[in-house]
Parts: sequence; structure tokens; C-alpha cells
Amino acid sequence: MGDAGKALAHVPASETPFYALADATRALVLASSQKESESRDLLDSISGVEGPTAAMAGLAWDQLGITDEALPLLDPTIAKIGFNYGFVHVAAAKRYVEIMRGRGDHETADQIVYRISASGIDANPAFEGMYYGEEPSLSALEGEYRFDVQALSDRDRMVNRGIGQETDLKLSLTVLPSGAVIGLAEGDERTGVLNGSVDMFGNLRGRLIMGNREYVVRAKLPPRELFVTCEELKLSGMVIRLLEENGISWTWFAKLSTERRMHA
Repeated sequence: MGDAGKALAHVPASETPFYALADATRALVLASSQKESESRDLLDSISGVEGPTAAMAGLAWDQLGITDEALPLLDPTIAKIGFNYGFVHVAAAKRYVEIMRGRGDHETADQIVYRISASGIDANPAFEGMYYGEEPSLSALEGEYRFDVQALSDRDRMVNRGIGQETDLKLSLTVLPSGAVIGLAEGDERTGVLNGSVDMFGNLRGRLIMGNREYVVRAKLPPRELFVTCEELKLSGMVIRLLEENGISWTWFAKLSTERRMHA
């Protein structure tokens, strides 16, 4: 962290539930400045919390080295994420994943990475440092992928309370050793070409031109084998975010295709 003393001065002390987040933040700063007893007293006074307060309290317990208290609070449950505090949840999730990988529990770690990718806070820069698999590796991502895609318009999904406008597509991606990505998207009436790149953490960034529309594309690409072994990827597919120039956003759920070839 930075200067804990200066940070602490900006966090108001309070015993009222309304300021539970401030109390959790203060506890984290106290823990970081090695004032362990004061931090623990504050944390012990906070109970039954969820959302960003829980995430912040979990980070504080972790800073104190009390992992058993930290883990249940660091675990990001999508239904309890406060989207105005996405940076807090991503920081907590990142620490949770680090703990799980340190214990060799990569299955749980991958589940958390997926959970964040599907949560709506995956655009946070801190998420870029999270990855699927035992370690970040560009070579593990090389090769061809073929997907069956369900495309949902986020605008329609919000208006229709989660129903959304659905479109079925085929998508192929080829990841070259350099990290360059080329792709082809095929719908009922349109075909599009995707050009982009992916890094060792699986951060895929690119542009898709489909018909007369252009989309900015981002996703967290897992190694191929995880589409079989990771239950979330197997059932729901990789989450791909697309943004049109007019501001309309789309979410694609890309399941690894069982077909050998795409349509010519």
C-alpha cells in the first residue's frame, strides 16, 4: 500500500451501521500500518456484512494474516456485488484467487475468475492480472478455437428484465505464437472478421467488423482444456463483451463447439 497514515486520516471513525464500509476501510488501513489490535477490534464490531463492506473486511483480515476469517468475505458472490465498488470486489477476488492457487486449488481459483468475468465488473483494470490455469502462459493459449455463441443485447436484456435479444452465431479464433488473434464470426445473414491480440493472462482485445457495424471486443480467454474441465465454462461458455460505436453493448457466451469444421 501507499502511506497508511495519510490514508487513515481520510477515513472517518464511526460505530453506526451506515458507515460500515468506512469502518472496514479503516480496519484495513490500520492493519496495513501494523496497528493489529485496533484493526481487530474494529473488525470484531462488524458482523453480518455483505457487498463491498465484506470485501474490504476480508482484505483487512487477510492483512492481519487471519485467513480463515478472510476467505468467506473475499469470495465474490455476484448477487452481492456492489457495482459502484467494483474495484473493491476485484481486489478481494484477486486475493482470494492468489490464496487458492497457493494451496493448489486451481479449480476453485478458475471458478472465481469466471465469476468475475461474468459479473459486470470485469472491465476493472485489476482483473487483467487474473488468469485461468495454474500459471499465466501465452503458449497455453495458442491454437484454434471454434465456438457456438449465444449473443445477447445488453440494452434489450435490461429493458426486458434479463430476457434479452438472443442471436446464435458461430465463432472461430486462431491464436498465433506472437499473441495475434484472427477470427471469423458467422451469423444467419452476416459474416464478420475479428483482429486483435491476447496476452499471457488471457486478456483478449480486438475489433470485429460485421456487416456495416464495428465492435470493440474484450474477453478473458482460457486454455482450451478448461472448456472441458471448468464447469462454468463448459455450461455457460466464455464471456465476450462487445461495444458498438453507438454505445450499444453485447455479451456473447461462447461454448466450445463440438463440430469439427465451421461452415465454409
